[in-house]
Amino acid sequence: MLFLIPTRVLFSSPAATGTTSLCVQAADGELVQYHYGPKDLVTILFYIFIAIILHAVVQEYALDKINRRLHLSKVKHSKFNESGQLVAFHLTSMVWCLYVVVTVRNGAGWLFGFST
Repeated sequence: MLFLIPTRVLFSSPAATGTTSLCVQAADGELVQYHYGPKDLVTILFYIFIAIILHAVVQEYALDKINRRLHLSKVKHSKFNESGQLVAFHLTSMVWCLYVVVTVRNGAGWLFGFST
């Protein structure tokens, strides 16, 4: 937790990206600017910390409590923890994918944004 706050401050600073600029002309004539640089490593570090913290929260508050009630052997305990983490990851991915499909396409969503 001690490393999370400084990386969040660096991540949210205006100069966190933008050390090098690359402009690309999109097919529809829109100018897209991509900014990348060494400070993007701080962003990656921030997301790694968030993933570690979420992993620990799922383990501590969900899986360990269920494990105590089930009284599993060591091998089954290990398999249950691994499967539980995978289920949490896949559920999160599915919700995020559904969010993208419904909302992200110029505000209309992939499902409803196509013109006939």
